Amino acid sequence: MKIAVGMYQNQGGREYQQDAMAIKQFGSLGVLAILADGMGGYEGGEIASRLASEKMREFTIEGEDVGASLRKSLDRANESIRAYKQEHPEVQSMGTTLIGCFMTDSSCQWVSVGDSPLLLIRDRSQIERINANHSVAGLLDLQVRNGEISAEEAQSSPQRHMLTSAVSGEEIPNVDLSTPFRLRRDDLLILASDGVETLDPQRILEIVRTHVPVTTQENVQHAAEALVREVIAAGKPNQDNVTVIILGYLEEQEPQTRFYRPAEEKKPWLWIGLGGALLAILLLAWSFWGGGKSDQGVHPAPATSVTPAQPAPSREHRQDQPQHKQAEKPEGKTPAAVKKGENRTAADSADKKASKPGKSRKAEQPKAKTEPEKPGAAKQGGYGADTGTQKSVSPKSAAAGVKEKEPAGEGASKAAKKIHIEIKDKKQ
Repeated sequence: MKIAVGMYQNQGGREYQQDAMAIKQFGSLGVLAILADGMGGYEGGEIASRLASEKMREFTIEGEDVGASLRKSLDRANESIRAYKQEHPEVQSMGTTLIGCFMTDSSCQWVSVGDSPLLLIRDRSQIERINANHSVAGLLDLQVRNGEISAEEAQSSPQRHMLTSAVSGEEIPNVDLSTPFRLRRDDLLILASDGVETLDPQRILEIVRTHVPVTTQENVQHAAEALVREVIAAGKPNQDNVTVIILGYLEEQEPQTRFYRPAEEKKPWLWIGLGGALLAILLLAWSFWGGGKSDQGVHPAPATSVTPAQPAPSREHRQDQPQHKQAEKPEGKTPAAVKKGENRTAADSADKKASKPGKSRKAEQPKAKTEPEKPGAAKQGGYGADTGTQKSVSPKSAAAGVKEKEPAGEGASKAAKKIHIEIKDKKQ
């Protein structure tokens, strides 16, 4: 499992930075985090913490005994400080605290010397220090728990921050070397210099809980920065250097991925389904309202006029039905359609007779006859039973005896041809 790492530090109210920190990755095996808080003046403290952290980074995993490897790294760090002191007598008082914590996919082990705290946050509701405190403060706190002194006396003691053990090139009095400590998936580890103790433990918990609702690399880094800034904002006089390292198991999936990706994957199918339904509705509507009408607003021909050999003629220009298919219409009705917005044709004002048998049938108009029928009346255009050609008469041609051309409809048979018929008005 991958481990998120957040790191941040600040010089505080001091003129120099004596804290040092480092991270060493071991691929999928784990992460080593190192924190050192130097002492012994500007030069001595900075050198001691740097030397110790560099030597701890030489840590290697020797078989499965992580504890033994941590102890060997600590001894190398202590020896490097001893060697430096021998060559530089002016820094004989230098030394440092040190935490080396190796975190795997299920546990952690550490080695620590001094008072730098290693904190565990569990379930985002509990915080506790899990390494030993090698300082007078640790002894004072023990006396408070045993009822020997009050908490106020322990906090106000001038010797509180004196170390009882440190990495200084001499024999180390106290070393806290842990056995494997089991971790949970939501646990967070915090390595810090003692400058972070300006904040109450519950305030540390509150800041981390706010910034790390889910353990991600970004959230852990933000929490480390927020803790250090909160310490500086407290404005403690002569604030000590403060350094924070946070370790936590990365979440396998973000909440957004778990809850929203399935819905996003279904969206294309949803739109396809809606588009298909809309298309079906439009086709159905067209079949009822648009399919039976042309753009000129004429009525369709009766179904009996369509034969397999000869498709139905255009709806726009059909006025009569073929002679051998035409059904008798009731009195006052006409099968011929009238275009919307146009004047009635000459066939609307007078009865018409077919001058040639077999080519046209008489069509009765809804208007009353104004004069008796005559043998030479104008011919009504239509589809002949034999030729399938189309003939029509306009008002002007019926009155003046002029020729008129009219194109066949789009739905006419491929055999139909455009024919112009000269119509003569016998009246004139």
